[in-house]
Amino acid sequence: MNIKLKTKILESGKPQIAIARELEIPEPLLSKVVNGWVEAKPELKNRIAQALRCKAEEIFPQMERASNG
Repeated sequence: MNIKLKTKILESGKPQIAIARELEIPEPLLSKVVNGWVEAKPELKNRIAQALRCKAEEIFPQMERASNG
């Protein structure tokens, strides 16, 4: 599970389904990303971060490692 992502969703005060609708993606896809069952593409990671008003690197730590690679 991506604890940082889950925490940001909870801190937003919005239900996960509302965030999925805002992103225009199926809620099960967002759930799979949160649970670590699916690796989101960088574009989706950036959109999720934007919806949660943070940087993608804050909620997807592997992006930080990849960019510093």
